[in-house]
Amino acid sequence: MTSNAILMWSSSRSGASSFATAVSSLTSSGVSGDVVLFGNAAGLTQELTSELGSRALVGFPAAGGVRDGGLIRYVLIRQQKTMLAEPDGTITPRIHRLAAALVRAGFPTTVSSDPEGWLIAHAAFVVPIAFALYRVGVDPKRLAGDTGTLRLMVRATRQALQALQACSNHQIPRNLRALYLYAPERFAVAYWRRIMASDNGELWFAGHTRVAPQEMTSLAVAVRDAVARSRRPTPDLAALLSFG
Repeated sequence: MTSNAILMWSSSRSGASSFATAVSSLTSSGVSGDVVLFGNAAGLTQELTSELGSRALVGFPAAGGVRDGGLIRYVLIRQQKTMLAEPDGTITPRIHRLAAALVRAGFPTTVSSDPEGWLIAHAAFVVPIAFALYRVGVDPKRLAGDTGTLRLMVRATRQALQALQACSNHQIPRNLRALYLYAPERFAVAYWRRIMASDNGELWFAGHTRVAPQEMTSLAVAVRDAVARSRRPTPDLAALLSFG
């Protein structure tokens, strides 16, 4: 990594609130260097980065994992690239330098010109998965066998992404557009059945979902707000998020 970049990776139960606490501590500590908010704080990005001023950068890792004592055990998710961005989406030399450093470290990386749009699109993808898992006790293999909940999850995600697209969000990754907006529903359901029945169901999704209910609830609010701006009906999303 570079010598003057600090990665703040939120993997805690409280998500955005842990970022806020860390940002407050960092600004009063006298520590210098650029700061990357490495996690999903959709809806709060401007508030968090404004406190850091020109030092702030935004990012999200293309990795899934679990905490094991003092270690984080993770795997790269090949279907996704790590995202980096300036808070205002400007493409700058420093963001390219940091992206290059991550690539050298083994993390395929993309630079976004609309980080808030990217984060809310990602939230629209992960929140339905989390709430589907909550319905089955955060047991991915149980979810794999629950066709009704898988179907609800797929429909909810499709409605959320369609609503974001209607609001001119251009940050929805191509593979998610293909899976949710173009492929038949039964294909998406079968895909997620395979994922949840495999070890990846736990490592990519359930491990974090289990310990992050506050984060997922916060992201669900951000998704609801973003989707509402489209004025499109999203009954399956509403039904899924009504759990708990």
